[in-house]
Amino acid sequence: MPDLTEEGIDLTSLIKEIEVFYLKKALEKASGVKTKAARLLKLNRTTFIEKLKKYNLV
Repeated sequence: MPDLTEEGIDLTSLIKEIEVFYLKKALEKASGVKTKAARLLKLNRTTFIEKLKKYNLV
C-alpha cells in the first residue's frame, strides 16, 4: 500500500488496481468459472460480471 503523503494518493487508481488484481486471482483459482470466482469474492455473479466488463477483463 502506498503511504499517504502531503501530495496525496490517487485513490481511484489504487482501488482499480486492487479490484483488477483480485478479479483475476479469483478467476484463476476458479479455473475461469465465473460463478465460483464471484463466490470467492463474496460478490453476486452479476456484480462480478459487471466489474469484469468495467475493467475489460471479459
